[in-house]
Amino acid sequence: MMARKDLKRLSKFLSFLLRHGAAEFGLELDEQGFASFDKVWALVEERYNGRYVLDDLKPVLEGKLDGKKRLVLEGDRIRAVYGHNRKTTQIQYEPAEPPVILYHGTNRRVLDNIRESGLLPMERQYVHLSVHLERALSVASRQTNKPVMLKIRAQDAKNAGVLFFQPDENHFLCESIPPEFIDFP
Repeated sequence: MMARKDLKRLSKFLSFLLRHGAAEFGLELDEQGFASFDKVWALVEERYNGRYVLDDLKPVLEGKLDGKKRLVLEGDRIRAVYGHNRKTTQIQYEPAEPPVILYHGTNRRVLDNIRESGLLPMERQYVHLSVHLERALSVASRQTNKPVMLKIRAQDAKNAGVLFFQPDENHFLCESIPPEFIDFP
């Protein structure tokens, strides 16, 4: 019997499926990005030939693999919490009160663009911001060996009309951050 301990693989597949790959797998998402849990799990079983059992899903849903809760299960529906591309429906969240400071890691070669236009979601629906500097560094390190850390004056941005959303306790989302609210290194 094959070991079922590679939960990171399960998390990545579910995230891909619910963020970008639904059409590729014939999976229908509703207007808020939810899919039938039964259909999603059937795709997991088909792809991994019974390698995973439902108990494997709990640490994935709770974000225990890397501290980032990527999925939410509501009743018989499941969706990605954030990271949806612009081709999917705009996921709606309730506005939230941000802390005074948030963080965003980026690549040095895009700093001039950010200085001019601010932080934009690019191919995503939202700009992703971290509550903790370490988490922003970890996320940015996936894209570049030498990430540049930006400090976002979130409370000032909110007071100027920027709406923030909080999909989980460690992250905030917004549609954009104007450059005047970004402290550059």
